Amino acid sequence: MRQSAYLVDQLIVRVREALALVAAELDDGPLAGPPGNLVPRAAASALRDLSAMIGVVTSTNSLAVLDAVWFGLLEASDGVSACLASGEDA
Repeated sequence: MRQSAYLVDQLIVRVREALALVAAELDDGPLAGPPGNLVPRAAASALRDLSAMIGVVTSTNSLAVLDAVWFGLLEASDGVSACLASGEDA
């Protein structure tokens, strides 16, 4: 059981690191695109926020916090999907 918990913790750390790396690439790296394109920068900000939320959830060890974050992510995902489907800016 301890080994499984350790592996899950390590996975969470790696996911947060990956989110930070992708956010950096979207801000200043080759994925940033032209300076006037704000979509990659908005996506980078969302990834940094997601990383921070994961950090909050793992530090609190609270099921209620996890449920709230999950609900927020679902709502945000639905909003982005609706925006993309309509062709409007986010």
